[in-house]
Amino acid sequence: MAKTNLSIDNINKPAPKWYRKSKRVIGLLSGPTVMAVFQVFNLTDKQMANVGVIIAFLPTVLEVFSAILANGEQYAPTEEKQG
Repeated sequence: MAKTNLSIDNINKPAPKWYRKSKRVIGLLSGPTVMAVFQVFNLTDKQMANVGVIIAFLPTVLEVFSAILANGEQYAPTEEKQG
């Protein structure tokens, strides 16, 4: 397994497979989790807004992180049609 590193040079490289799978799970579970937290803890409107802002920025933070994280994997080459 290649060594995982963080670098601006990794922008055109895919993030490691383990990270892509983890990010997908987090994304799929974040919505239901927020709703459950609101219901279980009976949060007020102000508290819900604070939690909502944190959850709203989570996908953005994960996308930025995945852009600079790589471990040497490359995208599969594509064949261009000529003609």
